[in-house]
Formats: sequence, structure tokens, C-alpha cells
Amino acid sequence: MNPTALNKGSGAYGIAQWLGSRKKNLFAKYGRNPTFEQQLNFVWEELNSPYYKKGLDLIRNSKNVDEAAANVFGWYEFSVGPQRAILEMKKWGQDG
Repeated sequence: MNPTALNKGSGAYGIAQWLGSRKKNLFAKYGRNPTFEQQLNFVWEELNSPYYKKGLDLIRNSKNVDEAAANVFGWYEFSVGPQRAILEMKKWGQDG
């Protein structure tokens, strides 16, 4: 929940660890030091975009906290679903 969190290995930034074009879009909208609230707003904007529509619907329709967390992880963080997201993490030696 640290808005200035920076992954020194990948360069991922902020509460959602944005990279690439998503990180550029965040900075273009809010500058190089977006606040926690601005980052939450950016998450909400992303979730309401056509690209993340399926993920937002699945998150909203989750039956419990565990399912909601899996859907956030799989459909917002990775956009490939929970199972494929875990496989992607394992490729990098991380435990999904």
C-alpha cells in the first residue's frame, strides 16, 4: 500500500506496481509522484476500461474474499486469469 513503492529489478511503480505503458499513462495523468488516492482513482479508471471489463465483472461477482483476490490477481494484475497468472509467476521463480 506504499504509493512510492519501486521494484528495483523491474522498475514497477506504485500500489499496483505499474510497468510499461500503464506506468507511462499513470505518470502522464498525475505526474511522477501520484498520491495514494490518485493511484486508487487510476486503478478504478483501468478497471472500468473495455480492456478490464471482464475482470471487473468477475471481481464484482466473486463469492468470497479468496475468489475476489484471485480475480484481482488474475484479471487485473495479469489479465490472463488466475491460473495462467500463477504459471507466469512461476516462470520467474515466484510463488503465485
